[in-house]
Amino acid sequence: MYLMLSTFPTLCTDVCHESTGIGSLNYILLGLGAFVNTYLCDYLNDRPFQRRKARNHDEGKPEYRLPLLSIVTVTISRGVFAIGNMITFQIMQTYIGNTYTKYAASAMAAV
Repeated sequence: MYLMLSTFPTLCTDVCHESTGIGSLNYILLGLGAFVNTYLCDYLNDRPFQRRKARNHDEGKPEYRLPLLSIVTVTISRGVFAIGNMITFQIMQTYIGNTYTKYAASAMAAV
């Protein structure tokens, strides 16, 4: 997480060619995500923990918090993969369509 936060300004200014002022606006989304995550994670993490704790004679164990981690990790990784896959597919389709304008349908079928 710290690596991402430290390289975020470089990504925005050097790679995306945004000014420092515009590039720093991207931190608003990070802050908003952290704010929403605080309440969402509290709700999704604490309730199952309390249920497991009640089943174990009011003795909570740290392992009771791990099921949410496994679900969220799989969901997020699938979501990132799906986004990357769809962007790649859409760009590839438009490239093929623009390159082989007259024979675009045949080119798409070949791809």
